Amino acid sequence: MSIKLIEKPKFDIKPKMEKESKKEDKSESMNSEAIEFVSYFLGCSTMLHIMHLQNSNPAVHNPLGNLYEEVSDIIDSVIEKHQGCKGALLKGYKNYDLSEYEGMSPLKYVQDLKEYLWEDRYKAFDKNDSAIQNEIDNLANALNQCLFHLSFNKPL
Repeated sequence: MSIKLIEKPKFDIKPKMEKESKKEDKSESMNSEAIEFVSYFLGCSTMLHIMHLQNSNPAVHNPLGNLYEEVSDIIDSVIEKHQGCKGALLKGYKNYDLSEYEGMSPLKYVQDLKEYLWEDRYKAFDKNDSAIQNEIDNLANALNQCLFHLSFNKPL
């Protein structure tokens, strides 16, 4: 009986390294998009708060008050969940010039926020990350509820 020696398999680590590099590039891109997304909504929370404070009509004042609080809380939750999932802090938040929104109707502003959310949510966060996407769904629900109140509640 003879014993055959099995040769050690030779592994080529180059393709693996290239895949890792592509994964890192995608991760950096996703982080960049995530920072853009959350920075935008953090700024929007401030703009919603300003619109809320500058409007004494309860049919507009109250829904905007609810929305700015929800946006702030939801975006905070999105950031924390993303950081927990990735094991790293998001850094490099952006500031946005809010002056372009001065004079815009609250209804139009909230409609624009909703449009941005649907255009960029999957660019910013993996669509398979259900915990984060559920929070973004909560944001969409908050925007829809505010749109309902701004569209159909008549001023007193």
